[in-house]
Amino acid sequence: MLKDRPVPPGLAPFWNGTVGTFATLSNPPIPEEMKERHRMYSLLLMSLIVTQWNGNKHGELGDYGIWRTAQQLAVLPTGQKLYRGGTYLGHNIAALAVDGEGRIMDFDFNHNDIFDSSVEHAESRLVRRLFALTQVYDPWVSRRGGSSNGDTKMCRRDLRPRQNHHLFATAIDTNSKLAIHPAPYSTLLKDVTIYTSLESCAQCSGIMCLASVKEIVYLQWDQGQFLIGNMMWQATTTQASGFVAPRPIRGDEFDFEYFAALNDANDDFSGRLNDNPFYKDSNGNVKKMPSVTSFLCTDKAYGIFQAANNELLSWKTCKFPEYRPTASAFSNEEVLSQVQDYLSWLLEFNKLQINNRGTSHRV
Repeated sequence: MLKDRPVPPGLAPFWNGTVGTFATLSNPPIPEEMKERHRMYSLLLMSLIVTQWNGNKHGELGDYGIWRTAQQLAVLPTGQKLYRGGTYLGHNIAALAVDGEGRIMDFDFNHNDIFDSSVEHAESRLVRRLFALTQVYDPWVSRRGGSSNGDTKMCRRDLRPRQNHHLFATAIDTNSKLAIHPAPYSTLLKDVTIYTSLESCAQCSGIMCLASVKEIVYLQWDQGQFLIGNMMWQATTTQASGFVAPRPIRGDEFDFEYFAALNDANDDFSGRLNDNPFYKDSNGNVKKMPSVTSFLCTDKAYGIFQAANNELLSWKTCKFPEYRPTASAFSNEEVLSQVQDYLSWLLEFNKLQINNRGTSHRV
């Protein structure tokens, strides 16, 4: 007779409860000062996606119907329509990592298509990059403003120390935010927050758990992922030892209106596909494709991301400029300068390379 296995400790409080209890989080309210911080990093993430937007899920030729008329370039003599964006490398999903001091560490995109793989998700790619990022060769600086004598204004990025193996700015000495010391890989990302444009799947939630990422902030629901991030955090957060999953934070928890806008627009897209298929090829074959990744190719989705990008570019001052979550962290005013400088620097870098949606950091 098979012996029943013991109930894993993390699941014990939920074992005889309901799925709803297990999957529902009761996160503490976020202070207004932190909401402003989350907003700035989230706007940057959406701006990164705008700079590398590609809606050609089924190629740049064909007919995307009503969904991508603003992205249409021309109608060819054959009757096919041509859409901007070029070769499709992966879905319009990205993730951004920020360390405990407020420094932007790196970002990555979904690249399923370029690798012909279903597992090249943004969060999992980003976590692997963070572990591999042992040396930053090209610190970024601001190209906006500068002193009266023409010197380029250095951004806060220049304060991040250079890194060696097992030496991370996140594993800081409590006496100095610039001090680094050896740390086991299980703790290297323990104070890192990852911002992702789409709710994480089981793969990404698992990888972030193994990396001990502190938090995952997401800007749109993915109803196909079964709230796995919530359940993993519930199951691991009380562990005395071992890896802990990141605490999920929804965009609407910090009053991020683009969260509702994306969810509502995605629901509308799914509800209208029967009468308005997503794509038709030159042979008349129709693909309805009700997935969220199809929605993220549409004009409506692009418009929402572009609105966020415009907000970031026009943001002048913070409501809480001097707020710091810890004594050594960047202030909100410094965070605003950093995210705007980062976007400006990245746009300049993109002009110098083939459009591959890749980070500028070499590892």
